[in-house]
Amino acid sequence: MVKYNYADWGCPILIDYTENFKPVIDFYDGEDFIETVNGDYFVHEDFNRTSARYKLTAKKAGCKAAPQSWSEMLTNMSYSNLIWTRDNYESCMSDTRADQVGPPQPGQRYEILSSSNGNALRWSQNGYYVYTLTVLDPDTSFCQLRTKFAVCVHGVLSETPHVSTIPVTTMLVCFLVAIVYCSSHKHLKKREGKQK
Repeated sequence: MVKYNYADWGCPILIDYTENFKPVIDFYDGEDFIETVNGDYFVHEDFNRTSARYKLTAKKAGCKAAPQSWSEMLTNMSYSNLIWTRDNYESCMSDTRADQVGPPQPGQRYEILSSSNGNALRWSQNGYYVYTLTVLDPDTSFCQLRTKFAVCVHGVLSETPHVSTIPVTTMLVCFLVAIVYCSSHKHLKKREGKQK
């Protein structure tokens, strides 16, 4: 359970769990809009919640090589804020990476988002999710570009029965058992009376 901090994270983006979501990144200079970022970027849930899933597999994204992933980058670095940046990002579309790491594994999820690749996130659980977004494309800026945003996912129906249905079901079963017992006991008494 995440305690949501409105002061630090602002209002979350409200998302129905059936929607595909991809954040749009706009550059501003103060109040002046500069451009929308078209390059590759990555989002990581700050509390390591894993109920979000990327829409595309590496094959569907058109990768020639196995793409980098958050878990792969995590094993190679020790400080989480600098795990995956523009300095160590390698596109899976490159022939050089394909020669180094080979083709993508079947079903491997593609964790890179951009305005042009068709990838998006979808959630399987309700809740607040806080993300750090990192621009990976080295051609977008010379700076390490990072921001935080939050989403509130709603609409996922609970798979477990509500607690209130359990006592009602138990009482109903007990009532039916009592009726069957009383009926059979009354029937047996009648039968015994006729036999005497």
